Amino acid sequence: MNTREAAGFVNRMKPQVAIPIHYGTIVGRPSDAEKFAAKVDEGIRVVTKLSFKMGSEGK
Repeated sequence: MNTREAAGFVNRMKPQVAIPIHYGTIVGRPSDAEKFAAKVDEGIRVVTKLSFKMGSEGK
């Protein structure tokens, strides 16, 4: 599912809160959570839980 498809699914379900979890680790990029949140309908709170820190090798 890409960000558009995921947001469309959430918009149809109409939950109070959506927590994206499959981004920035195995698949996707950290910015995908922001793209997803921008596509989710107003009134649905998007909570991102992952935080990304630079490793000692600077990657």
